[in-house]
Formats: sequence, C-alpha cells, structure tokens
Amino acid sequence: MNQQELDEAVRLHARWLAGAQGGKRANLSGADLNGADLNGASLQGVYLDGAALHLADLCGANLTGADLKRAYLNGAKLRGANLIGANLCGANLIGADLRQCIGNGREIKTIQAEPWDIIYTADQIAIERQQHAISDWWAFTDEQIKAMDDGGALEFWRKWKPILQAIMGVMR
Repeated sequence: MNQQELDEAVRLHARWLAGAQGGKRANLSGADLNGADLNGASLQGVYLDGAALHLADLCGANLTGADLKRAYLNGAKLRGANLIGANLCGANLIGADLRQCIGNGREIKTIQAEPWDIIYTADQIAIERQQHAISDWWAFTDEQIKAMDDGGALEFWRKWKPILQAIMGVMR
C-alpha cells in the first residue's frame, strides 16, 4: 500500500470515527506499511492485525482499541502514541520507540512517576529520552544514570529502581 492509499484509508476512517457519511472503518490487516507516515493519525479501533509496520512513524497516533495482533512494529516510532485498549498480542515490538507512549496495560505498561513516566514491556524500559533493555537498566552504574540527565535522574532512579524490580518481579 502506498502512502496516498494509506492517507485515503485514514481519511475515511476519521470520517467513520466522526459518524460522518461516507466514512469507513479502516481494515489494514496484513498490509505492508513498512516506513509509513502515520504521525498523529486518529486510528482508534483500526484493524492492523498482522500488518507490517517496521520503522513506521506512529508518533502521537491515537491507537485506542486498535487491533495490532501479530503486527510487526519492530523499530516503529510509537513515541507519545495512545495504546489504551489496543490488542498487541503477539506483536513484535523489538526496537520500537515507546518513550512517552501510553501503554495498553498488558504488553506495554505505563507508570506515571513524577517527573518522568516509565513505560515498559517484557524486555525494555523507556524513561523520558532513554530506552534500554531491562537487563541494562539493572546494570547501569550511578555515573551512567547521572549522565543520562543532570536534572535529578540519579535520585529518580534510586527511588524507582527497587520499585520497578519489585513490580516486574511480581508480574513475571
């Protein structure tokens, strides 16, 4: 699917969301959307089951209730995306940018912690501008954490590291 066809599907989906005549719920299941620009798109309830979204730009997209089962989101930009209620069962999230996104509470969880939100998956944690493997976070030295942000990162991490380890230990 090329960008023009995708833009038309998103436009019709927006009309469907608004209840406008001529609108149509987007069914992009299995579509090749690798590298697609869906920045800020209103994709509530869209069907993306098995869609290929490698390196797609979904920053700020509203994916509330979207069907993303088995979607290939590896390397996708999901920064600031809303995934509340999204079905991500079996989705490939390897290397996806999850910073500042709102998780769905299953595959992607969000903890609101001042001053930064913590977003995590089975193998990644994203805090503000930093996203790393969980094992890396646990191994970072105080100097490495402090170098990530000079505005209180070390104090934040000293407080939240044991809490996250406890939460994630219980959830696994």
